[in-house]
Amino acid sequence: MKLLFSLSLILIITACNQDSTNSKINKPSYLDLKISDNQEIFGSWTMCASLGNGTLNQTNVCPRIIFKSNGTGNVEKSESRDNPFLSSESFVWNLEKNHLTILSQSKNSTFSDTNYYVKFNKHEIEIDMTISHDDVSYYLKREY
Repeated sequence: MKLLFSLSLILIITACNQDSTNSKINKPSYLDLKISDNQEIFGSWTMCASLGNGTLNQTNVCPRIIFKSNGTGNVEKSESRDNPFLSSESFVWNLEKNHLTILSQSKNSTFSDTNYYVKFNKHEIEIDMTISHDDVSYYLKREY
C-alpha cells in the first residue's frame, strides 16, 4: 500500500512539475528590451519643434531627449537658458528598424505611450530625427 501511495505521489509531483517548467516567466518590465538595430538613436538630442493637429510648435528653450543604450531614456526640461535644469521625465524605449516604442514612467509625459515611426535625416555635419504617430510629429536634432 505504501508503495502504491509513493508511486502515485511521485507521478503527481512529476506531472505538476512539467507544467511549471514549460511556462514562461513574466518580466516585471514595460518592454522586452534588446539592443536597438539602429544605434544612431543612442545619445542626446534636442527637441525644439513639434507638429500636432496641423500646428507647428517651436520652443525657445529646447528639452533634451536622451536615449541610453540600455533601453531607458530621459526628457530633461528647463525653464530658461539661465536655469539649465528644471525637471526630468523617464521612459523606456525599443527601436526595431524604423518603429520606436516609448513607454513613459512619468505622469505628465512629453511622449504618449505608443508606437512611433522614426526617420533619420543625415546632413553633412549633423543628424536630425523625426518621430511621428498619427498627426503628431517631434523634430529632434543630435547634440554634439
